[in-house]
Amino acid sequence: LAELPDKDSVLVVPERVAKGQGTFLLTASTEAVLLSGDDSLACVTGALDQVLEPVFGKGLRVRHADVPLDGALNISCDAAMPADGYRLEITPGRAEIVAGSAAGAFYAVQTLRQLIPAAAYGAANVRAVELPVVTIEDKPCLGYRGMMLDVCRHFFTVDEVKEALDIMALHKLNVFHWHLTDDQGWRIEIKKYPKLTEVGSVRSRTLIGRDPGGEYDETCRYDETPHGGFYTQDEIREVVAYAAERYITVIPEIEMPGHSLAALTAYPWLGCTNGDESYEIAGWICGPGNVLCPGKESTFEFLENVLDEVVALFPSKLIHIGGDECQHTRWEACPDCQARIAAEGLRDETQLQSYLTHRIDSYLASKGRQLIGWDEIMEGGLSPGAVIMSWRGTQGGIAAAREHHHVVMTPGQYLYFDKRGTDSPDEPVSLNLSLPLEKIYGYDPAEGLSEEEQQYLLGVQANLWTEFVATGKRVEYQLLPRIYALSEIAWSPVARKSWEEFSRQRLPAYLARLDAEGAAYQVPQPHGIREETLEGGCFRFTIRPPFPGCRVYYTLNGATPYDFDREVPGELEVIVPRGEQRVLKCVAVTPAGRRSMVVTTRMGNPGE
Repeated sequence: LAELPDKDSVLVVPERVAKGQGTFLLTASTEAVLLSGDDSLACVTGALDQVLEPVFGKGLRVRHADVPLDGALNISCDAAMPADGYRLEITPGRAEIVAGSAAGAFYAVQTLRQLIPAAAYGAANVRAVELPVVTIEDKPCLGYRGMMLDVCRHFFTVDEVKEALDIMALHKLNVFHWHLTDDQGWRIEIKKYPKLTEVGSVRSRTLIGRDPGGEYDETCRYDETPHGGFYTQDEIREVVAYAAERYITVIPEIEMPGHSLAALTAYPWLGCTNGDESYEIAGWICGPGNVLCPGKESTFEFLENVLDEVVALFPSKLIHIGGDECQHTRWEACPDCQARIAAEGLRDETQLQSYLTHRIDSYLASKGRQLIGWDEIMEGGLSPGAVIMSWRGTQGGIAAAREHHHVVMTPGQYLYFDKRGTDSPDEPVSLNLSLPLEKIYGYDPAEGLSEEEQQYLLGVQANLWTEFVATGKRVEYQLLPRIYALSEIAWSPVARKSWEEFSRQRLPAYLARLDAEGAAYQVPQPHGIREETLEGGCFRFTIRPPFPGCRVYYTLNGATPYDFDREVPGELEVIVPRGEQRVLKCVAVTPAGRRSMVVTTRMGNPGE
């Protein structure tokens, strides 16, 4: 099996691709030769096994040598190269990976995977594949390339979390932000406080309707079925180790002082009512009673004890404390909080939250760790060592960089993957906002930052909140192919990116691989048509497939189009007689038979 290479067939467009003539024959008997005494390269051979076992039924035999060997895949490190950079060189006689570190070699293996024909993963009894002669040199643009998974709104098993990590690894992402506590559930075992999981990990019901716009909206629909789950500390260690093998750092998030209803339900004395109030874990958004009481020392004792167990489980430098959407209503009426404000000389409740952030920042620093939080932690004064995660647009991140704080850009309008991928109402239930692939791809995390300020830009992250994402396959569907666009944002400089090349050349090959692997993904909708209502008598549409190889079919009677209906000719004219309506529906169908969501345009001609 052979496939000609091109920079447009390699996932995440490389910095340099030089094609040659001929091929290298990779077989089940090819050896992986390690040319370094660095034991960390063992993880790289494990990555090779993951790539090749589905093709050959086994991995490569590994041996050590002092010089590169012909007929082998040679792997070595060169300290002069960037740590995450690599060179993958394939000649007719051998294949060679040279990287700045084991992580760089791992990324080279992910590129090598793209050179193996997609058909090899669906074929039986493959004995050999022909790799094209090519030299690929690459390194990432940003050091922090992240994805956040919320396991509070819906719980995912260890195996499902590992599947998300595998998707990240393929796309050369290196930071997994694990959202472990929230109003809808506490998901991490804390041995000193067993009720956090005994009580705080199970809620009585879950919202199943579309975003109602508020907890008390009468249109809310709930399933009335208990939902729960948590990770034991052994399971946490298992996930952290699994991620480390893929050169992914796991950053835990323990929400404070807001979004703490699960903790309050388990231990009501953490609230401002001294345990006199009963709490219930939320099935959706909760009101102002979801905040911890920073007026009492017992609250800080609790938080420090929790963090002691957290830092023992997670080796990451950064520890996320949330800090977003904290309502201060309870603090305004709390004698303990008001006494704290007076004793510390604070101006108001906003500064009281900043006081909590500063104390937790100092405590984490004493453990050799660094605090990171959502951009609200800037309000009331930012603690000196804190890192900002800018989600409410980009302005919080820009402001933080100007104050010489490190920043991770994760603006909701570009990188919230819980949003719909199209504007079709037929899409699975999700937030009532659309985030198409082109909008994601066009985001530049350095936009608005001066050259000097860009030194504080750590990187970029996409977030998958899971209010309406209940299964591992749905996680896959929400991520793919949008995480591909994220990977190019994180890996490739803006000057090297092209939406036209991405969507017309690289995306088809990428989706063909997803088809071969049986992945769940969202087919982009046809270009040139929107979900809308138009008024008039004559309409002309220029409708294109989302990428080459797709076909677009349509109907004008409101029926769902199938591939036996009329194919859009490119230019489509629709005449609507006076007093009548027409309903144009279009669907894109991939070569593998995958369908996009149906897009509907309603046209009416009311006449005089």
